[in-house]
Amino acid sequence: MSFGSGGLLSRPTRIFFISSTEGAPWGGSEELWACVATEYRNQNCDVFASVKYWPQRAHRIQELQRIGVRFQFRGGPTSLLDRIIRPHALRRVRPDLVFVNNGGNLPPIELARKLIARSTPYINISHSNAAHLCPQPESIGLFREYFRNSLANCFVAQTHLKTLEYQIGMPIPNSAIVRNPVNLPPTSIWEPLGTRHMDQGARFAVVGRIDEFKGLDLVFEALSQARWRERKWQLSIFGQGPQEKNLAHMAPCRGIDDRVVFEGHADDISAVWLDNDLLILASSMEGLPLAILEAMLCGRPVVATDVGDIGRAVEEGVTGFLAAAPTFNSISDALERAWARRAEWSKMGIQARERAMALVPSNAGKEFIEGIAELVAQARSSAA
Repeated sequence: MSFGSGGLLSRPTRIFFISSTEGAPWGGSEELWACVATEYRNQNCDVFASVKYWPQRAHRIQELQRIGVRFQFRGGPTSLLDRIIRPHALRRVRPDLVFVNNGGNLPPIELARKLIARSTPYINISHSNAAHLCPQPESIGLFREYFRNSLANCFVAQTHLKTLEYQIGMPIPNSAIVRNPVNLPPTSIWEPLGTRHMDQGARFAVVGRIDEFKGLDLVFEALSQARWRERKWQLSIFGQGPQEKNLAHMAPCRGIDDRVVFEGHADDISAVWLDNDLLILASSMEGLPLAILEAMLCGRPVVATDVGDIGRAVEEGVTGFLAAAPTFNSISDALERAWARRAEWSKMGIQARERAMALVPSNAGKEFIEGIAELVAQARSSAA
């Protein structure tokens, strides 16, 4: 990798990843930086990472530690301010390059301020955004400077980039749309859907963190309608999160507790889709979710809301069904269209796999590093 001249080393040797995620030990927004960190270790770079401390360490963090990534674990609710973004933390690591990984659209404001004040080059990665996530008016100037100073500004969805430009009132320079890795290789073993379940009813699945943005309350409401009570189906929910208990109470209130199963976290995504037929994702905000790509790679069609860049993967009536908005009526209509064409799910699943194969990087870490190097080279050529 070479970023050329202009104050940067031709080959960074000390890389520091700062994950600002605080809500869970691990998640889809962490997979990309983990792949990039792995690629840097393969290049014999010294790699450091700062993540929030959790009593039970995520499996992926253990994997990264085994290959030599050195972690700093932030402890306590104010850890991001008290531990990692103090000036001495960056001085102690002395990185050549910093990656800031955000589960949302913006880094913590104090982290942005510290990075602006330092000469160390940094790259920003933002994994989510929505129109309501605007920064405070008094902080907009600071975030403009943060994105102007960033070596590269990476987004997992074009819609996220455009929304952020509206939120802070300027075009984002040195921007790129990047591709997230998935939790199974494109060559993973999969089984065509066929008709093996249809005599027993359809098996729906939800995969991912159970939070207020996933729209499961709307799914429950849709599936509690009278017409669904007469149909054979089961909904399995794979994941954990802050809304899990609420939904467990909601299922009996909707009269569907005999159809809904909370399966907890799933490590083996292939096994999930050997037993299930259709992914439901009713989120109000997403990029291009790993859950969708993984289901499609396993040959399963998808019912999803048309938010973020989901439309790049889910084509109405071809690879799945799109709900126009995260509302009861839209989700209910999409589920109804899916049910009416359930005999075609197997064919759709094959087309879904082909679509996903074109969207999933074979080596996300290497592709990211090479793409950023090209972006920086183009920016410097334009400025010359």
